[in-house]
Amino acid sequence: MQGGFGAGHPGQPGGYGPPQGGVAPGMALSAPRPGGGYEFTPDQDQKLASTGSKLLFAGIMQIIWGVGQLLFSWAWGLGQWFYNLPISLTLIVIGILAIGVGSSFKQIAQTQGSDIDHLMSAVGKLGGMAVVQIVGFALAMILGAAVVVIGVFLGVALLAAGG
Repeated sequence: MQGGFGAGHPGQPGGYGPPQGGVAPGMALSAPRPGGGYEFTPDQDQKLASTGSKLLFAGIMQIIWGVGQLLFSWAWGLGQWFYNLPISLTLIVIGILAIGVGSSFKQIAQTQGSDIDHLMSAVGKLGGMAVVQIVGFALAMILGAAVVVIGVFLGVALLAAGG
């Protein structure tokens, strides 16, 4: 067997030990800090904080877009507003959740001794945000299909009544 961590090094039976040097190539790990908490390196902290800032900005944009869509989509008709309602609410909730996820990522860089706790909090919030997005947009598609079906039936009924 060639390559990978399963290939092992000479003298290691079965090959399933840590890589030589104790760290995978390209993976810089800082040592655990006194008191037990793992700390990311300054470069890793910067990347996590940058991701947090981007998520905060994206969350604000989604809230603004969702509120705008909620307030102004009625101009294209009641059916369009009903279709946009779950999308708008989903965008607002996702925006709020994205701000929470972004804050958790930024806390990793701003605190000492709790990096893994903040990272796991961010990952949990990110998973919740994904569920809200999936459910919200599925609901929007179902409601949109219902609006189309009702529109077709109403259109057929109006044509039959007028003709």
